[in-house]
Amino acid sequence: MNAFLKLIAPSPRYTSLLAAALLLSGVLGSCSSGASEPAAEKPTPAAPATVTTFRLTNAPAVRRLRLPAELKPYEQVDLFPRVGAFVQRVLVDRGSRVTKGQTLAVLEAPELAAQLARARSRWQAAQAKLSGTRASYERLLRTSQEPGTISPNDLERARAEMQADQANVQAAQSELQASRELSNYLVVRAPFSGTITARNVSAGALVGPGGGQPSAPMFSLENSRTLRLEVAVPEAAAGQWLQPGAAVPFTVPAFPGQTFTGVFRRNASRLSQTVRSELVEMDVPNADGRLKAGMYAQVLVALPTAAKAVAVPTSAVFATPDAPKQAQVVRVQQGRAQWVPVRKGQLLSRDTVVVFGPLAPGDELVREASEQVPDGQNVRIAKAKPAGV
Repeated sequence: MNAFLKLIAPSPRYTSLLAAALLLSGVLGSCSSGASEPAAEKPTPAAPATVTTFRLTNAPAVRRLRLPAELKPYEQVDLFPRVGAFVQRVLVDRGSRVTKGQTLAVLEAPELAAQLARARSRWQAAQAKLSGTRASYERLLRTSQEPGTISPNDLERARAEMQADQANVQAAQSELQASRELSNYLVVRAPFSGTITARNVSAGALVGPGGGQPSAPMFSLENSRTLRLEVAVPEAAAGQWLQPGAAVPFTVPAFPGQTFTGVFRRNASRLSQTVRSELVEMDVPNADGRLKAGMYAQVLVALPTAAKAVAVPTSAVFATPDAPKQAQVVRVQQGRAQWVPVRKGQLLSRDTVVVFGPLAPGDELVREASEQVPDGQNVRIAKAKPAGV
């Protein structure tokens, strides 16, 4: 038993060997652990970014404008009497449809009748006197055929008197014609076909210069079978406006959801110095009378832009605040994002802008450009959309 205990008891040499073995295993373990750490920290490939895209087309970019406008009658006039008189009869009322030349009211002025009678009497008297002097001159002229019977001075005096009476007849006739025209002014007629929109007199009223209502017209007449659509075009769009004859759609609040059409006919050819805009007019057929003069409207106009301009959504253009004109778009090519520098142009609408750059029809652009899709990154297209700009 004692001999066995001596055999298993650790000797100093065995103890030193055991400690060296443990130290070596620790060193080897630490080396193995250090060699495995770089393999664990190796980065994995980034997942492709999911983007929504659209394709450029060769359709020309247009600038869409929505401008306020106003409908006005094609013809409008306020009717005043030309002479002072009393209203005898009123033959129309507000809303009456009249034709050109139709009688609207009849006036009476006794002094004009007396003036006409005096003018007629003077004309008749002048004619009677002319008849006498002409007969006297003709007798003297026949008698003068016999030598020594009539003095040449008497014959010349008779001829001058006849010529003076002829001038008096012409003057009296002109006065009579003027009196007749004044009498015609006692009948108020429509200068064109249309609708009476205002009537401000009744029978017995004194009208005309110095009358009871000097500032108010007797009638207001409008022709609304064709309306004028007046639009103030801002200076920025005045140089790109439509050509005469172009159809222009518009809407009115009175008929929501309906679109009407006018035809561009005329423009002012100058800018207003107050609001810096050009006034243009469209003709709007209105035979059924649905549209009313005075209605406000919204005109929808698509104006052409530069030939090399490309219209894209504003969200597809990325620009930094310090350089808003120097922008970029993201083009998808062979499954990778490619940042393309472009120059921003005018804003076509709230969500569409013109850009200039190395772009071509068929290019596929990212609809939402951002720094989260860096240049060269793999992308996955979620859903391709047409150029819904």
